[in-house]
Amino acid sequence: MEKIFNKFIFCLSIFSTLGCHNDTGSRYLKDIATGTGFKNIADGKILFFFNGLTGWDASGSLYYVLDYSNVDDNIRFTNTTSKERFFLSGRDSKFESIVDDFVLDKLSNNYNYFEEKYKIDWNQPYIYYSANEEYVGTAMIYYKETELLYVLSYIVG
Repeated sequence: MEKIFNKFIFCLSIFSTLGCHNDTGSRYLKDIATGTGFKNIADGKILFFFNGLTGWDASGSLYYVLDYSNVDDNIRFTNTTSKERFFLSGRDSKFESIVDDFVLDKLSNNYNYFEEKYKIDWNQPYIYYSANEEYVGTAMIYYKETELLYVLSYIVG
């Protein structure tokens, strides 16, 4: 009986390690792309990925920086599921505040260790998308000058 139990624990630990292994984060990005309707965001090259998912339910924060320069201009930011979802241009202090709160609350000290080039820069012109006006469910920030797309998401498992 003890041998069976030990084999079960061993198999469970191997299975859980394999299930949680995701080097690039592309699977989560594809889920975000499908969920928001901006399917072409998954075509960007992942330059930086932070995975803050924890626990058995895999709740937590995701933070991406994508090189969006190789995505065709004709399909960039095209929403394939809803015309009511689109990127907005111009600064928005409410949006910036919501994102800053997300960084402070959900990324906390981890954000301090991100390289500066992977941090959000509100001083640069940007366009943005937010799935919610009250909190970050999914938010995207695009800097045309550098062609970098930042994707932030909070997942409740």
